[in-house]
Amino acid sequence: MDSDIIKIRKYRDDLNVCGLSVIVLGVWSVVKAIIEMFTEFKNDLGLEADTDMERVFGIILIVLAFGVIAGLIMWLHLYVGLNAMKAARGQQHKKKYYPVCIFLCALTIASLGTYLEEFKNVDSIDTTLAALLVDLTTIYIFIVVIISTYKLRKFSAEQVDDKTETITDDQIQE
Repeated sequence: MDSDIIKIRKYRDDLNVCGLSVIVLGVWSVVKAIIEMFTEFKNDLGLEADTDMERVFGIILIVLAFGVIAGLIMWLHLYVGLNAMKAARGQQHKKKYYPVCIFLCALTIASLGTYLEEFKNVDSIDTTLAALLVDLTTIYIFIVVIISTYKLRKFSAEQVDDKTETITDDQIQE
């Protein structure tokens, strides 16, 4: 029974820390996207317009679309992170954060293919390596959230099945 309490405490701690990390890395994703957007603005975005008004309108549309996408990315990271932290504390939380976390992990893994083209540019290899390390860290954190959630749910299901030995939250908090 003591080993179960230790495992549950470990998984809760992991879930709490990684939930916060998901939020922090979500903020970083948005900041990185903003930096990339301004870099593209510097490179003229490839907008070919006849008048200045059309050009301004095109830029406004691009910024609005970017804002919606950045907001969605941040919302998904907040959703996963906050609910993972609530689950770690044993509070009421939305259980759908688990499949959303799996989706974000799969999306991040799929995006690793974009680095193949970036590695061809030797001038920015340091920036590419740094971005790759951040993405690998993000994948690791998503995997820890997935595993910790799965293990905590498994322990919770075992407690329901085995009513003779239930582990209370007070025992875990000690």
